[in-house]
Amino acid sequence: MSSRTVISNKLKRGILRTAPNAWRKKIVMQAVRRTPQLPLENIKEARKKVMEVNQKAPKLPYSGSIRDGIAGNPKRDTPVRIYTPAGEGPFPAVIYLHGGGFSLGNIEMTDNICRLLSEKSESVVISVDYALSPEYKFPFALEECYEVVNWVEDHAERLQVHTSQLIIAGDSAGGNLTAALSMKLLQENKQMPAGQILICPSLDLITDAQDKLEGMEEILLSEYGMKKFHGYYLETSEDGRDPYASPLFAEENVFASLPPSLIITAGLDPLAEEAADYAGKLRDAGVKVKHSHYEELFHDFVTFIGIIDEAETALMEAVNLIRQSVHS
Repeated sequence: MSSRTVISNKLKRGILRTAPNAWRKKIVMQAVRRTPQLPLENIKEARKKVMEVNQKAPKLPYSGSIRDGIAGNPKRDTPVRIYTPAGEGPFPAVIYLHGGGFSLGNIEMTDNICRLLSEKSESVVISVDYALSPEYKFPFALEECYEVVNWVEDHAERLQVHTSQLIIAGDSAGGNLTAALSMKLLQENKQMPAGQILICPSLDLITDAQDKLEGMEEILLSEYGMKKFHGYYLETSEDGRDPYASPLFAEENVFASLPPSLIITAGLDPLAEEAADYAGKLRDAGVKVKHSHYEELFHDFVTFIGIIDEAETALMEAVNLIRQSVHS
């Protein structure tokens, strides 16, 4: 039984709702430590298990409208979920890119994250169900996300958004795509985002997973899992040296042109060091950056929004960046 299934069952029985946060966090930590490894050798079966868990998760309240649609573009007809807040538009726009190791995620996984971001920041959130590996190898997902940005710009009036107030955000693999997408927009001489939000991002596909995990407990991210994800995503290991695959290794002049950034990391996450290094490179290049580190938490802890307080605290930092970026 997955950690989220255990926790969802406790929520339904009312066990977690009124408990102190320290107790809730302890229950979550116990659950994630006991979570069995997904059957990544059979990626379709692994996706099925992820979807089953996501569909059982209780939903946060949302006062606006939510609709599923298609962002037609030259790459493919990309499924999107659009969260439009109550009130009069146009609104700022947030393009959200889910995690899942480039191979497992979907827009259900981050539904509660997008609900909160849209509700609290009063922005339209477009959650992108980008193509997954190994069926679609690097750089297909990045190019698809780039085309979704173009689609948002072309349909701004219908979406009720200000294209000059665009934020890109993502967690885990979606954080990788967020950083790469900002660079892609720069290379194509497109309008840069007003800000970027990277939550527990994977930014280095070169360093061996064993080295990242040295001295660390395997919580949600294992050596086996990271190697499988990278192998599925990249055609060859050499592709990992492409800055669009490993944004940490972009040229210095590229960092100087990136937008104001929020980087969120967790102390029990083997990806925290590379994200901190990325934040440092942004800072050294003169970019406005906030790096928030949650020492006692694990990879992608924000997906436990509605269960542990730190998840909401971190996402409210994202809300604040959205507000500041569009009003600066």
